Amino acid sequence: MKKAWLLLVLFFPASIMAQCPSNTSAHFAKNTTIYYSINANIASNATENSQILAGIDTWNSANATNGSGIQFAPAAGVIPPTWSFTNGTTPVGVVAQTQFNTSNGLTTSATTTIGIKHPN
Repeated sequence: MKKAWLLLVLFFPASIMAQCPSNTSAHFAKNTTIYYSINANIASNATENSQILAGIDTWNSANATNGSGIQFAPAAGVIPPTWSFTNGTTPVGVVAQTQFNTSNGLTTSATTTIGIKHPN
């Protein structure tokens, strides 16, 4: 009795598997480092600070495999922040909001405001 072996090879080009979905809204340019700063009021609040840093770590992990090439790193020294996290007033019912500044369809900077005196 003869045994027959069938070898099936599926070929998926790496470029197909590693591309970001198309994005028609403003976004950061591919292969960019986004430098962030966290306001001292937030940095001194262990819960808020750790949640922001956890989110940044999650973004960095996702961006390592999604083809965007975007990395988030702390702003330091003479490098100004591209994204700032701060405390401030937000509309009723809004815990946090982000303002994006754009030019030619690309995000050039952003500020996320976490509402102060918010019940949630």
